[in-house]
Amino acid sequence: MFGIEKFYDLNIDGINVIKKDVTSKDINIKADLSICVEVAEHIKPNESESLVENLVSASDVIIFGAANIYQPGDAHIN
Repeated sequence: MFGIEKFYDLNIDGINVIKKDVTSKDINIKADLSICVEVAEHIKPNESESLVENLVSASDVIIFGAANIYQPGDAHIN
């Protein structure tokens, strides 16, 4: 199991956390399942397509969730 995190150094037992931007073009990961929850609303609109491309190239099965439009929160820009 692995995760991707841009800002924080995370040490979670049993999870390999890769420090990288989820919109990076050089993410070459394959998994049985991709999960992206409460991330997309923080991505700049012009980088959204890269996030989606990374998700669909990583797995055929994706769980995706994002904030509702006008949902309060920090840095909800997309």
